[in-house]
Parts: sequence; C-alpha cells; structure tokens
Amino acid sequence: MRKNGLWTDEYTKTYNRKNAQEWRLAHPDERYVNNKKWAEENPNKVVQSQEKYIMLHSDRVKESKRAWKRSHPEYLQADKEKRRAMQMHAPGDGCTSEQWKEIMQSYSWRCVYCGKVGGHLTMDHIVPLISGGSHDPSNIVPACRDCNCKKNKKSLLIFMYERRCNGYNQTTTR
Repeated sequence: MRKNGLWTDEYTKTYNRKNAQEWRLAHPDERYVNNKKWAEENPNKVVQSQEKYIMLHSDRVKESKRAWKRSHPEYLQADKEKRRAMQMHAPGDGCTSEQWKEIMQSYSWRCVYCGKVGGHLTMDHIVPLISGGSHDPSNIVPACRDCNCKKNKKSLLIFMYERRCNGYNQTTTR
C-alpha cells in the first residue's frame, strides 16, 4: 500500500530497517562522517538528544560517572589542585593529569618523603601555595596523605629537619 508516494506497509518498513542496518554495519566510516556532519549542522538537536538520554537513563549515567571517577583518580586530583591553586591566586600554568601521572611515574609511585609505595598519593607543593609557591610540575611531588598532612604548609627544609630531629628514618618505617 502506498500513501503520498511512500510505502507504508509493515513489510516495507521492516525491509527498509534491515537494509539500513546492513548498510550501517558495512560502512562504519561513512556512518561516522555522516553522523559527525549531522551533529555539526544540528547542535541544538544533539543537546536535546543528550538531555533526553540523561533523563531516561539517569541511574546508568550516574553509575557510569562514578565508575569513571573510581578508575581515574589522577584526573580528579589534578582538577582539585588546580581549583585550589586558582582560589589562592597561585602563579604557574598548573599541572595536568598527564603531567601528574608522569611525576608519580618518575618517583616510581612512591611517596617522596617516606618511600611508601602504593596507596593514595597526593600532590604536595614543595614550596607551599600559601607561601607563594607555584602550581607547576616543577614544584609538585607525590606524597602519601600522612606525609602531606604532616608537612602541611611548612617549607621542605623545615619539614625534613623536623623529621630528622624526631628520629623518623625513611628506611625503618613502613
């Protein structure tokens, strides 16, 4: 049956769906280009589609975000420190998550102060932001939470002197 020059019966609809699906599977590159072109031409529809998906699948979206945050803590750490540095009007270009990963890797994923391996490493500013230190990779080292909390806003020399005076030896602890 035709209506306004188009086939409308169920067989034709099914046939067209099947052909379209086969074409999409056979031409993934063309599909990608076409979808990208459509998205650039229809940004409002893209936003509406994304909002609709989020509304319909809010639990799935939330769980996906939680999973991503659990598996990428270095990104969250870098963002947190960047926000903190901006609030303190600290100089420097910041430290990206990739730079933070490189810093941790260069220290073999160890705390620079006690040598503890593993666990949650935090960004420690050698010269504290509150003392005018910059938020640059050259001023950042990995530290475990214990050492970072103990160092707090002390300079590196004062912190290391206090550790030495208190008999805290890197090789005997942890």
